[in-house]
Amino acid sequence: MVSQLLQLFAGNHGNRLPNKIVFYRDGVDEGQYQKVLDNEVTKIKNACRSKFLKITIENNYLAVI
Repeated sequence: MVSQLLQLFAGNHGNRLPNKIVFYRDGVDEGQYQKVLDNEVTKIKNACRSKFLKITIENNYLAVI
């Protein structure tokens, strides 16, 4: 799903990625938090890299629990 959304965005913005991606995730308790970061954030980064191979992705997270 993220890859498709990035392709749609890029198609409408000169083949560029957004500067920031805000991802809201509900229903994660403290015991699952690290697993979500390791799994879901990695998949989002991979989706960005699959579309744009030469990008640098910064690790900036804000967690609201």
